[in-house]
Amino acid sequence: MRATVSHFEIPARDLERAARFYREAFGWHVEPLTWEGSSPYYTVRMRGLAGDEGEPPSSSSGRQPPDGQLPRRASKVGQGAAFGINGGLTENDGSLVHPLLVIHIAGADLPSCLDKIVACGGRIDLPVIRVGSFGLFARFRDPEGNLLGLWQGFEPP
Repeated sequence: MRATVSHFEIPARDLERAARFYREAFGWHVEPLTWEGSSPYYTVRMRGLAGDEGEPPSSSSGRQPPDGQLPRRASKVGQGAAFGINGGLTENDGSLVHPLLVIHIAGADLPSCLDKIVACGGRIDLPVIRVGSFGLFARFRDPEGNLLGLWQGFEPP
């Protein structure tokens, strides 16, 4: 069996604060999801998905996912525009211990990205470091205290 990561979830005590952070820091679509679950949930969609024109599926584009499901798209990280997997913000009632998992965000100029993260309420956990001839790496914490990584690969010669 061959498997791949298809979705991520970021825990948050204040879902609206977390949604605002990811919208402003990365330009992602982050919207509340109406569902039958017992706790609030926000969907997170990357902008720049193939054929998406930067619009969420519930926009005026008229494209709706079948049967109310979230759309699925193949990940194309590193192939031009900002492609990636979709995910969600899930409520953290305080019982989750950080970090559960460190996810990495690619496709941005790290120094500029870190400046924006700080301006939007995040904090730098590990400043930019060089990883051999592969690229640059940094870590930050969002306003909820989640640890995330940033990656900027070098172009091959």
